[in-house]
Amino acid sequence: LWSRGLGDVYKRQLLGKFYMFRKELGKAEVEFKKIIDKEGSLFGLMENWADNFDGMHKNNKESLFEIQFTGDRSGGQYEYNLFTVHLGPMAGLDAYEEAYPTDWMCQTLLADKTIDGKSSDRALHTLIFDDPECRPFYYKNGKSFKDYHKEGEIFWHKYVTYTEGMSDYWDYSFFNVSVIRYADVLLLYAECLNDKGETTEAINIINKVRARVNVPALPLTMSKAEVLKHLQDKERPCELALEGSRWYDLVRWGIVEETLKAHNKPFVENYVDTKHQLFPIPHSEFLLNPDWEQNPNYSK
Repeated sequence: LWSRGLGDVYKRQLLGKFYMFRKELGKAEVEFKKIIDKEGSLFGLMENWADNFDGMHKNNKESLFEIQFTGDRSGGQYEYNLFTVHLGPMAGLDAYEEAYPTDWMCQTLLADKTIDGKSSDRALHTLIFDDPECRPFYYKNGKSFKDYHKEGEIFWHKYVTYTEGMSDYWDYSFFNVSVIRYADVLLLYAECLNDKGETTEAINIINKVRARVNVPALPLTMSKAEVLKHLQDKERPCELALEGSRWYDLVRWGIVEETLKAHNKPFVENYVDTKHQLFPIPHSEFLLNPDWEQNPNYSK
């Protein structure tokens, strides 16, 4: 594990997220502001969004906390991850193709256009799709999407990457896995400001994140409700797709059920809002403390 700024920053980023879940956004704002105050000296947005995921810019200025991998297998070591082989497509790569971006995620990212109408870096490097600017590592010179994939197919691109020489084979992935990026802190801080009515300043911060990928700035006339909706439906999904935040964002916003239904998730009719947001407390914990109160709709 690696955390820029050592223990203090690690504590503040986790404490800020903890307060977000407790809906104590005023306290979260304080913790995120302490990190943002170090922008320029310790932290900042990478100029190239994709540099956060290519393995060649590890522990960069945008990285606050990431899990370390080297790809090294010498001496019986296993210092690699298996993201690429599990997420990558079968055709062209012979990977396992075990997960796909949802239709909603695809449409949201494909709509993330730059000011000149092109696909944003967030789209190009999160998804593999039919766009001449989208070039996953396994494409040979002169080849394009249609040489490998069928029309309309879309796959994950984020964490499907390899650079020759960084490990002895492409499926022993050497890139680090991001846990918290500075962009996430900025968006959470903007959410805190918007919550207390400082909506114009919140929009300015969101626009800093958007400017990095050359997508149009949000108008400063947006309402508080519109800004929150934008963070929920567009900005955080586009910026942070596949980085592990989406489910937890939905839980803390209290919109899990409506989102699952709106996106026509399989078996959504079985969802119980008071049950499926929390796991049951394990029986072993009750053996240690029988006074625990079990989470709703579960038995001890």
